[in-house]
Amino acid sequence: MSPPNLLRWAAFALSLAAPLRADGPYFTAAATETWQSNVNNAPPADVTRSAWTTELAGEARWLEALDFGTLLTGTLRAAADDCTTFHGLDLVDLDASLAVRHKFGLGAYATAVSLALAGSAAQYDDTERSFASAALALRATQRLTDALQVEGTVEAGADAARNPVFSGSRAEAGLTLNWDVTETWRVKLIGGWRDGDVVTTYAALGTPGNWYPEDPGAYAYARPWKYVPTYGAPYLAYRLRGRTLSWGAALAPALGEHTTLLLQVLRAETQGYDLYFNTLVTASVAHEF
Repeated sequence: MSPPNLLRWAAFALSLAAPLRADGPYFTAAATETWQSNVNNAPPADVTRSAWTTELAGEARWLEALDFGTLLTGTLRAAADDCTTFHGLDLVDLDASLAVRHKFGLGAYATAVSLALAGSAAQYDDTERSFASAALALRATQRLTDALQVEGTVEAGADAARNPVFSGSRAEAGLTLNWDVTETWRVKLIGGWRDGDVVTTYAALGTPGNWYPEDPGAYAYARPWKYVPTYGAPYLAYRLRGRTLSWGAALAPALGEHTTLLLQVLRAETQGYDLYFNTLVTASVAHEF
């Protein structure tokens, strides 16, 4: 083999052996303020607690085109939450995910489907809540008109916490309709369904070391349970099986070329031993660098 041909074959072999070079990282920073009407997930007949939480988060993404219509995305996200009302809920969270997205066809009206594997770990001030989790999610997006787009998600996951009361598994699905009213303003309509383990609390009676619930039926229905001092009053936390329906709406105006504001209201109703209600009001600003 002549030297020029040998060099060409060597270059071809090196190109096959070379690792993938992803584009990125691309960075996003976000600040979020959330109010929950029932942060302790208690039934209406009991004492529900509301709370404000401030979150600061940063995200890095890497993109790799596998072929003309397929994109591989790796994401790392770190966040710190400060619950100004109940500091046992303060946490530091680290998430990682890998997603493959394929677009079936050309143009804005082509359907896109992605499959994502994600893992996370969170450290709470109330250390028994600290957990590691894993989830598998299937997502699809479809543009209906120039102004309307629908997004659907199906996900299954599990959490393993230091205390089994805060562990569990879940399956959930969500549907979002995005309406681009103008080039700047977007309106979102949101619906969701979830089936799985939930943590609820009931006011506790008794004395330290001998707590019992005001509602003995909850005690009989629950699986693991424990006394929690998180909410500044005697409560017992239970892990129950429940089904949640949620719905809401959001405004997402663009504040600039790389900055977006999100204003969202979400209502959730969980049917377990009792019916548990929660309203979440969220304001968030995200900037892409």
